[in-house]
Amino acid sequence: ELLARRQHALRRHEVGALVIEPTRELAVQVHAVACALAAPWDGVALELFVGGTDIAADMARFRDGGGHVLVGTPGRLDDLMARLGEMSLRELELLVLDEADRLLDMGFEATLNSILQRLPKQRRTGLFSATQTKEVLQLVRAGLRNPVRVDVQVVRRSDAPAASVAATSGGAAARAPRVQATPSTLTNYYVVADESQRLPQLMRFLEAELHAGRKLMVYFLTCACVDYYGVLLTQLPALRPFSIRPLHGKMAPKVRSRTYEWYLALERGGALFCTDVAARGLDVPDVDWIVQFDAPQDPNAFVHRVGRTARMGRSGRALLFLRPEEDSYVNFLQLREVPLSEYTPDEKQLPSLRPALTKLLTADRDVMEKAARAYVSYVRAYQEHQCKYIFQFSMLDLGRLASSMALLRLPKLRELGKKRRKGVSGWVEFAPVADVNMDSIRYKNKAREKQRQQNKLAAAAAEAAAPTPAKG
Repeated sequence: ELLARRQHALRRHEVGALVIEPTRELAVQVHAVACALAAPWDGVALELFVGGTDIAADMARFRDGGGHVLVGTPGRLDDLMARLGEMSLRELELLVLDEADRLLDMGFEATLNSILQRLPKQRRTGLFSATQTKEVLQLVRAGLRNPVRVDVQVVRRSDAPAASVAATSGGAAARAPRVQATPSTLTNYYVVADESQRLPQLMRFLEAELHAGRKLMVYFLTCACVDYYGVLLTQLPALRPFSIRPLHGKMAPKVRSRTYEWYLALERGGALFCTDVAARGLDVPDVDWIVQFDAPQDPNAFVHRVGRTARMGRSGRALLFLRPEEDSYVNFLQLREVPLSEYTPDEKQLPSLRPALTKLLTADRDVMEKAARAYVSYVRAYQEHQCKYIFQFSMLDLGRLASSMALLRLPKLRELGKKRRKGVSGWVEFAPVADVNMDSIRYKNKAREKQRQQNKLAAAAAEAAAPTPAKG
């Protein structure tokens, strides 16, 4: 609308507005909405530029058709600005930095500064963020002139009966409205489960909800965990009939885009296993449950995750898994105006999944390797929790964690150190379910197994050809 009201129309290569998003998925979503809003105005061209695509094609598209409103990710936009001499930013009137705290948290500060230096000083800038961090405030001071802060909050009114009682008893009118950090149509639950029960309880919960035709998002701590559980759990008979796919930031861009589009189109009865790459701003229709198998490293991300449901006045539910030693996180969240209720499973003690999972690991070397990578990534990520007084690494039982993930043996890991030796302080107690010859486990993928065997032969030949060190 701002550009449509201009006295003189923008030329083909003149950019009038720039919208910067932290992820490809969010950029695609915003571009689609912007195109729908701009439909009534002829002559306003919108373009989408994100990383992971062919930059030569992007450059050719801009040279041929131009673009008055550019929506994209920081790296790709900065790259295009540097390469396209015909791109003119002198007429730019509006800059939007969406999910500004996430942009900075993902390491885009230098890229954003590079973009800001190219833009005219006289412009309107909108900075949107659900959480105000120190870095965001620094960006406000550096990039905004005469800033005006607008806060949007969820206000929970007093219960009607309590208000009427207060009025009839001559007391003060109703209690003051109470502010909360999550939508009033969202019900937050938490479940405290022992390490050995976490995965069985998750699987039982998913089975019941997917069977009921519900749509879920399940958050894990790391990309490797998403990969592992996405392959592992979908091979179990209880979950095999249902649609479950993984999504994380290290996936190939085309696969990531296809997965996201699949989940958008999914109407019922499916789950997305994901990391925090899917925690910000995404407007996914009709999500019934948000499940957090792992609490986020940044406590601010909790609100973003659960915000994928209960959108636009709809109702939604969220479930958080905690270990017994992590239960103080509930009080922490309540102090941050996030109300939670305890969720009680139908059965508190479920059979172990480890025997069934072990069969899957020994049947495919790829799954076995994914298990080891997931364990290593989880141990290292757990140490990066910002709430270290709640998520204490010293309290995490590394042996029981390995058992719950069905590892065949403990991987080489600096954090284990001397804890491998029995008798030392904090010794890691871990016993494999079965005595397995690790080298005998083959890849199901025949090409990968053939390559592995060739590599073994080459290594053996190189070792045989190596000169024997002289004795004495």
